[in-house]
Amino acid sequence: MDQRILTALIAVIGIPILLVGYIQVGEWILSRLPRRIAQLMRPYVWVFPAVGFATVFMVLPTINTIVISFQNAKGEPVGLDNYVFFFTNPETLTSLNIQHQFFPVAGSPHNHDQLLQFETFDTMAFYATVFGRAK
Repeated sequence: MDQRILTALIAVIGIPILLVGYIQVGEWILSRLPRRIAQLMRPYVWVFPAVGFATVFMVLPTINTIVISFQNAKGEPVGLDNYVFFFTNPETLTSLNIQHQFFPVAGSPHNHDQLLQFETFDTMAFYATVFGRAK
């Protein structure tokens, strides 16, 4: 069986079964506790999977990415060198500028007249074409 099919089956069938099992076991355990304690514990039992998934799939990868950002390709620590390279490289700055040209940002120009006014000569022809203005 193809690895991708197996992964899809685990994701589509296995995870929901795991969650339903968790809910059943959690409610079974809560039913065995005194009523007052069960009422206090029930919200935590229901929130735990969401917090767990958020931690595993968002927080831990973010921390890992931050750690990796301070390393070179060989995994050796390089401090802020990667950030210095990123923010001083003209190609990077151009790519960041392009992103902000297409997505409105608070305080930035939002209509084509203002955008054309602030663009360099190289991109003027592009905007003239996009906004239907002849050069």
